[in-house]
Amino acid sequence: MSELQPNNRKFLLVLFLVVLVDLFAVALVVPLLYRYAMAVGADPESYGLLGSLFSAAQLVGSPFMGVASDRLGRKTALLINFVGAGVSYVGMAFAPTFLVLCLWRIPVGFVKQTVTISVGYVAELTEPAKRAGAIGRMKSAVSLAFVAGPAVGGYLATFDLKLPAVVSSALYGLNFVAVYFCLPDVRKSREAAAVAPPAKRTSFASALRAGQPGTCDGEPETDPCSPSELPTDEEGNLHAPTPTHPPKKKSGLLLGIKALLHSKNATVTASVATAVCLEAGEKIMRFSLPIFLYDNLNLEVQQVGVFHSTSGALSTLMGAIGVTVVTKYMHGDRNVVRYGAGVTACATLAMTVYPVSFLFFPAYAAYVTSLFCAETCLLSILTHEVDDDQVGTALGVLDSLNSLVGVVMPLVSGYLAARNRAYPAALTCVCCICAAAISLTRIPRRPAASPGKKDD
Repeated sequence: MSELQPNNRKFLLVLFLVVLVDLFAVALVVPLLYRYAMAVGADPESYGLLGSLFSAAQLVGSPFMGVASDRLGRKTALLINFVGAGVSYVGMAFAPTFLVLCLWRIPVGFVKQTVTISVGYVAELTEPAKRAGAIGRMKSAVSLAFVAGPAVGGYLATFDLKLPAVVSSALYGLNFVAVYFCLPDVRKSREAAAVAPPAKRTSFASALRAGQPGTCDGEPETDPCSPSELPTDEEGNLHAPTPTHPPKKKSGLLLGIKALLHSKNATVTASVATAVCLEAGEKIMRFSLPIFLYDNLNLEVQQVGVFHSTSGALSTLMGAIGVTVVTKYMHGDRNVVRYGAGVTACATLAMTVYPVSFLFFPAYAAYVTSLFCAETCLLSILTHEVDDDQVGTALGVLDSLNSLVGVVMPLVSGYLAARNRAYPAALTCVCCICAAAISLTRIPRRPAASPGKKDD
């Protein structure tokens, strides 16, 4: 763990506020993207291109920003993230054509990895036992930001449609200043600590003047300051030894992919597989949820709004205190993943087999809370199992895999729904059952002792 442990509470609070402001800036603009597209002459069919370009840019950019956070440090990666997002949002606000609007979505999609980089930051500032709770609290900022962000963005748009994007850009500038002045560069601190200053030596000439010929401390046979032990050049002149630096480990995209997909650590492979299965189930659930609410349960629009607000409040609550309490009660994040994935499977099975209101709402509440806890603890496990200099790369590759799932699964869900509206819900259930099976059989209850990785 970082040498910054005495101040980590302050740094984690700053990081939480940075993520909250970042996602609030996103929530100001994202619900208005359709209006931005219509304002520059796009048709509804072309509007989908904005989302596709952003997802494609995230798919490519996630691993590269992960590598940047490992090589340049989390702080530098966050600064790059905020500069790219701020410039892109200003460009979107004043885009004269739909083509220019689409082009401005590419850089923000490529560099916008605030949550992924922040998870790596949390891993550097916390102990493994407290990491899941810290990641959960940081992720709760996402739900909290989307409670107020869309409403504020809609209010600002009544004055000028460009205003929400301009305010978002200003918020990214505020985040840039906060990160630059208030967050530490843990990577530089570790590199400075790794290079110890050379030990102070008494010169051979000083030893002679002190009346101890040939010795520095009275033991001529083994003393490193004796003439036979001091380093000399070809002419026999004494010179100071060159300080040694620890060898730098390589960090790169291919190594990050290898660390995830070809790891000898079975826990890493199982954690990645479980996370991808849960993400696939969540993407399908988002697609099939309107079918449940409107068609099966016959809810009105206002009731659906209350339903989503309640869901967001549950996620915020679990992030604020739930993950910490559950992790402590279940004696570690591994047990939370094992049982959390099992609960998601049972909940989706109940929603699929008996889609009635008195069973659906408790089952969905269980699904949301267990999914949040399981995904948060999976990130905690991954940051502990992967080498310290590969954490950002591994998280970036995982985020890229999740982006790929986000591109594919809605298409698959649409294809299945065209044949039978119950099929997407059944596929959600299958994904969650697969996640539960992998976590229960492949993720051990306790971490294996690893000589190469210290306990933080």
